[in-house]
Amino acid sequence: YILVYTCNSYPPSRGTFELCVRNFPPPPANDRCVNALPLSVNPNLSCSLSTSGNTTNALPGDYASCSGEVDDDVWYSFVATQAKHTISVNPGTLQDAVFQVYEGTCETLNDLACVNNTSSQDTELGKVADLVVGNTYFVRVFSSNVGIGQGTFNICVNLPIPNEDCEGAITLTPGATCSPVSGTSAGVTTDRYDNCDFYKYGVYYKFTAAGTSQIIRLTRGTIQNVYIDLLQNNCGDIDRIGSCGSPSNAAVVDKAVFGLTVGTEYLIWINT
Repeated sequence: YILVYTCNSYPPSRGTFELCVRNFPPPPANDRCVNALPLSVNPNLSCSLSTSGNTTNALPGDYASCSGEVDDDVWYSFVATQAKHTISVNPGTLQDAVFQVYEGTCETLNDLACVNNTSSQDTELGKVADLVVGNTYFVRVFSSNVGIGQGTFNICVNLPIPNEDCEGAITLTPGATCSPVSGTSAGVTTDRYDNCDFYKYGVYYKFTAAGTSQIIRLTRGTIQNVYIDLLQNNCGDIDRIGSCGSPSNAAVVDKAVFGLTVGTEYLIWINT
């Protein structure tokens, strides 16, 4: 039974209306883990292979050990092609996107990552590591908002920047003249404390000292507020050689380093 009434005894508050009962709109096809849609994995850093999605009319999901309200989740799956992958969710009308990555089966899911670093309609970007090549992993996407925020988005799985991690540092060869290599920090997903009161996003390079002093030169493209840090070759910690330095937006940034040991390998951390 449905009872329609007013709380005010004053007669003018009473009047006519129309009433109906309708069905809920059907949820998206991938509303549940068992119906997860497969994602194509890009073989490079691009998102040329992406999948459109929509959380509108999605039913509430199970509790997530992640921030946000899981009242509009949809599911995807991908097969790992290497041990690390980057996942991005680029909202269309979806508000405050969140995504989680799981291993296992739909009956026994194990949470690998929760990514909710942005708000509004900013892109969520995160990296998952220690994956097993050939294994299937699940991704759940939803809006962090309660009862609102459902909408459209694009999701992409690609390869991470290879030198985002210290272990993937790219080798540079010192010489009498500069032989630059092209690089980017766009798409770096992991920040790191730099021991100078900042959390920074950066990429790594390495070189073997050819003299006791060297000049590190960076020609700036689109990167902003760039730091050049020289580090001991110790991926376990930020072991800086010299001072913390200051950010630069100069077209060409030179950093002179002294007191090097010839034949010793050093790291360069380009970060913002």
